[in-house]
Amino acid sequence: MLRGWIVESGSVEKVLGEPLHPYTRNLKNSILEADPNKTWEGDASLAVLDTEEYTRTGCRYAGRCPAVMDICKREVPRDVTVEGRAVKCFLFD
Repeated sequence: MLRGWIVESGSVEKVLGEPLHPYTRNLKNSILEADPNKTWEGDASLAVLDTEEYTRTGCRYAGRCPAVMDICKREVPRDVTVEGRAVKCFLFD
């Protein structure tokens, strides 16, 4: 789920094992491996991104999506059935 949208739904095995939506892929890839010798010392500020993603025209993920297309910035993607699951993305339209 992204900003109130279900971007991909289906069986756990498919959605988490072989994600299709770019957000689901990035979310899965963001899971850190447990390693006490590695620490993150960065700073994260998402306040501006949060507001923009809720109010933008088109896809809410367009501002961060590695596969963004012009249509993503203009129109809200519809749910498309792919491999037995629903994906809200123009890549599969």
